[in-house]
Amino acid sequence: MFCRVQRRRKAVSEMLAALILIMIVVAGFSVLVYPQLQRYIITSQQLGHGSQTEGTNARVQISLVYAYAAQSGSATSVTTYLDSYGTSPFTPSSLIVDIPGTGTYTVASFTIMYSGNPETTIVPGQTVELQFSIPYTGAMPSAYYITAVGNSGLSLTWTA
Repeated sequence: MFCRVQRRRKAVSEMLAALILIMIVVAGFSVLVYPQLQRYIITSQQLGHGSQTEGTNARVQISLVYAYAAQSGSATSVTTYLDSYGTSPFTPSSLIVDIPGTGTYTVASFTIMYSGNPETTIVPGQTVELQFSIPYTGAMPSAYYITAVGNSGLSLTWTA
């Protein structure tokens, strides 16, 4: 009988030790990893949406779906696909392309295409193709920023 009581106590103390160890691991995770996870989530949201806070306030919400650039001669042609999911239309008047470490280019001539037809306004519910060229012939950048300015100074920025 003495042996059974001692085994039960040993089993209880092992279970208690395992629970304490689990609590230590969870506490360590919450103290060390959780703040880093929150910082990563906030950063990824900022990169994904660019600086669309002005656009969101004006009910214009446009996200960059896909972008590619191809160099030809003395210019780089850029094609982007934008998805408008807000409630207000957006009419860009100019584009500003910032290539970090290289320079900033202002684009006044660009084409907005919807279903193969040229457009001047990006209407909610549409995915449009935005085409433009910049006088850049250097190495293709890993990231560049496109800012569309329009609608009474409203601007939207995307990271491509």
